[in-house]
Amino acid sequence: MKRSVLIADSGSTKTDWKLIDAESVQYSAETIGLNPDFHSAETMLTELKSLSAKLDVASPNEIFFYGSGASSQSRQLPIINALKEVFPNSSLYVDHDLLGAARATHGIQKGLVGILGTGSNCCSYDGDSITEEFRSGGFILSDEGGGVALGKMILKAYIEDYLADELRADFEREYDLNTDKILHKMYKESYPNRFIASFSRFAKKHQAHGQIAEMIQKNFDDFFELKVSRFHDHQNLDLGVVGSMALYFEEQVRASAERHKGSLTK
Repeated sequence: MKRSVLIADSGSTKTDWKLIDAESVQYSAETIGLNPDFHSAETMLTELKSLSAKLDVASPNEIFFYGSGASSQSRQLPIINALKEVFPNSSLYVDHDLLGAARATHGIQKGLVGILGTGSNCCSYDGDSITEEFRSGGFILSDEGGGVALGKMILKAYIEDYLADELRADFEREYDLNTDKILHKMYKESYPNRFIASFSRFAKKHQAHGQIAEMIQKNFDDFFELKVSRFHDHQNLDLGVVGSMALYFEEQVRASAERHKGSLTK
């Protein structure tokens, strides 16, 4: 039987899974993001059991899980326990999503790496491990450059009535929302970070509008000013970025990198 490896890239919103062998990808799947800050052990078990039922192998030989929130041993433990229960015969490796992003973008070369997804993060990497990173206040206090920070700008402009008239009209046509509904979803319902970040799609649709373009620019400028620029010699290190915001706003990320004299990898 061929040796199989299951690899997970888990953010705050979703987890991408790949089951591979020596020759090719055997299976791809997507589950919710298994961040221990947002999900209980029961929720993680339910998702993993559903995933396991769809795999062609009962237990992969190895599992490499890189996850948002898995930044320390205590925070990795709930993920490890859930994986052990569902895949008892697999060798497990659980670490931070920043390390997975660093290995994906730089391999064995040193550099900086950033994640621009629902939230955001950044670190320096020596070609083997993370050498420096700064604590984040999460989606309430931080996450500059991520979808949640951009979504906040749009919602704030809408709620406080300074969103341009044409944008407000399109917003109200596109979403069954008003101020009361928005506040309820943010303060009373589960996963407010996902809800807020979802409005980055509205920004993508209207990116040519001056007001939205300024929000997008500020979001990525904040990422470089408040995160990237804190690292020693950052202007001489290549920066690799991953995540949905990096993909869908690549042009704006590159423009912000140039304004801050950063070197973005191709």
